[in-house]
Amino acid sequence: MLAILFCLLIGGGYAYAKLFNGGSSEGSAIVELTPEFVNAIQKYEELGSFSEGMAAVMRDGKWGYINTKGEEVIPCQFPNADYYNTASPFHEGLALIQKDGKWGFINTKGDEVIPINIEAEAVGRFSEGLAFVYKSGEDFSVIDKEGNTLFSDKCINFGEYYTDDFDESVLPFYRQGLLYVRISYDKFTVYDKQGNKTKEINQETKDELDKQEDSKPYTIFLKEFDDNEVLYTVGLKDANGTELLPAIYDEIENYGLEQYFDAPNGVVLVVLEEIGDDVFEGYAGELENTKRYYGYADLKGNDTFTDEIKQKCKKSKEDAIAKGLLDY
Repeated sequence: MLAILFCLLIGGGYAYAKLFNGGSSEGSAIVELTPEFVNAIQKYEELGSFSEGMAAVMRDGKWGYINTKGEEVIPCQFPNADYYNTASPFHEGLALIQKDGKWGFINTKGDEVIPINIEAEAVGRFSEGLAFVYKSGEDFSVIDKEGNTLFSDKCINFGEYYTDDFDESVLPFYRQGLLYVRISYDKFTVYDKQGNKTKEINQETKDELDKQEDSKPYTIFLKEFDDNEVLYTVGLKDANGTELLPAIYDEIENYGLEQYFDAPNGVVLVVLEEIGDDVFEGYAGELENTKRYYGYADLKGNDTFTDEIKQKCKKSKEDAIAKGLLDY
């Protein structure tokens, strides 16, 4: 009986991994910031967030993927995959790729499972087996994991609502069998998986639903750098408000302040910026013409940056303030 139970548990675990992580048992593995891992990621120009045991990495301007050990399991061969010049994370075993203005999806082996022939301005993540495709203007469709279009309808013009800088993170995805599609600045149409319109809701109702469904454990907090009103750094807290990472980073996980998120592989993406003499304040207050260093931090306060890089970035901020470069 014990042997049978053990086999059932192993089989169930494999089925779960196969369903949600494209067959990879490493989907829930924890990244350990060993010297080998830290050394392995140094050859990449840019890093992406870990999801389902994989993280996007860029080398020589092309993107590939590493596993939780830092091994490059999908070669760096794909061009930039969205408006923010970062590659897509894996969701339900699939990652979005782009080539020559068209979109497709690969699995965790790097195989092209949905051909790169989707013509669209942006494509969303897979959730509950379906993905939102923003065609253009006010047109969208929903596809399955074979790339079949299940239904199409109208939505808000994402290019006008979010300006031209938006990616899959702002596109809707299915939650508990429902898709909430923005059709105006204060209204959403709710669809089921068959494409039936179940109801319309306003922004306030949508915010309440988001709050109820958002049980992710980590949030970003902000701290002004040397009391400068323009420059700030960010850190990480858990659901109880306990500080996990000090506010020494310029960016965590590409998320906005107070946005909740998870770290299923035990690390978060962190960024440090070195400010030069030609720095200026760009869109939404972001600093432009800075040198960016990418790394990972675990939930115990450790990260992959050297003390030299940390001090260099810190001093560059102090110098920029002293020179008045941040007095806008």
